Amino acid sequence: MSPAVTSAQLRALCRAGLVEVAADQHGYQPGPAVQHLEALMAQNHSLVARVQPVLAALVQETDETATYNVLSHDRRTVTAIAKVYGSAALQYELPLGQPRQLVAGAGSKAVLAYLDDDTRDVVLTTQLPSRNAAARRRMIAELSAIRAEGYSVTRGEQPQGAVGIAAPVFGAGDRVSGSLLLTVPELRFSGVPVKKVVKALLAHATALTYRLGGDPARARW
Repeated sequence: MSPAVTSAQLRALCRAGLVEVAADQHGYQPGPAVQHLEALMAQNHSLVARVQPVLAALVQETDETATYNVLSHDRRTVTAIAKVYGSAALQYELPLGQPRQLVAGAGSKAVLAYLDDDTRDVVLTTQLPSRNAAARRRMIAELSAIRAEGYSVTRGEQPQGAVGIAAPVFGAGDRVSGSLLLTVPELRFSGVPVKKVVKALLAHATALTYRLGGDPARARW
């Protein structure tokens, strides 16, 4: 790898908070995002253990990268805490441990659609462009469609260049607690058997809901 490429990758890692310049200015050390990820993984260790077999089964059935996103305690963001890769050479993924807003990406919108009205209104007010009534109306219509279908599909939102397909997962109290997400590069999405993939996604999201103590038939939002 050339020095220029190495330097560019280090700058990208620094921007993401994954590494930082060492105190003595010689070399690099883990950044604050790594510490956050370690804390998050420790906090959700038992959850990851329950999620991982479901992700593996979903990937075995679809051969696409699967991720589990957990809803934050304040119900304002989701964070990917576990993933399993498909076998295709070209894959897209969401980095683990980085909180994401709820108004972009299939994994986020699948959660936002099932939040209670008051929480959803706060999210839309704080995360959509201010005073953009048209954007708010479009988002409300999109969230209604997600609830009607039971899953979310986005193109080029998170990450760019990828199609995301996600279904909500419910936990104790039958409230939404996260989402199960498949990511497919747009370049080869036309060859994906969408109906088969969605059927598998919904089945595994239901299985994970039961595993986490929820009941999709009684889910509330």
